[in-house]
Amino acid sequence: MTPLPLPGYAVIDDLFRGGGVVLLYFVALRGGRQPRREAAAGPIDRVATTLRQWRQRARARRELAGLDDYLLHDIGLSRSQAQYESGKPFWRA
Repeated sequence: MTPLPLPGYAVIDDLFRGGGVVLLYFVALRGGRQPRREAAAGPIDRVATTLRQWRQRARARRELAGLDDYLLHDIGLSRSQAQYESGKPFWRA
């Protein structure tokens, strides 16, 4: 028997593995809230989290800037929208 998934974590459904298909889904929390870390998260944890977010934004914006027009159209963005988003500094959401 498969254990129940924890909120916020991706779960692989084994039902379709035999056919070569893997179904991924996420377990949502009530109210759309993110899972909270310990209440006593210190300033070092907050700084580390902020640095991770900045690094992720910078990486995503570099990748967005490198997409060709076909892929941009596929995800529903124009070239100007991609340039605007990829031109933002990493610290700006």
